[in-house]
Amino acid sequence: MLIATGDRPPGLNARVFHSLDGGRSWTQIAHSALPNKYARVPVLLFAEGSAWIMTDDGQVFRADDARGGWSLVAALGTPIHAASAGGSPSSVNYGFA
Repeated sequence: MLIATGDRPPGLNARVFHSLDGGRSWTQIAHSALPNKYARVPVLLFAEGSAWIMTDDGQVFRADDARGGWSLVAALGTPIHAASAGGSPSSVNYGFA
């Protein structure tokens, strides 16, 4: 399981955590390819057998195992507020600037 959380709406100074025990305990994901903190809560997605983290800076990170092996796969230069893998978006943009 992955969760992204930040300080008060709109989720400033966000971090990403993973759980290996169904949510009973959480560990912050720390990897050299990932930011230590995100300006805003990133979009998380599971698709194509991988975990994805997408930021409001337009960075797209991918890992086959959410605990490690993260790599930057794209820098789009535009904020990412939602993502979908053929279904409905995993996050909704409520217009926070």
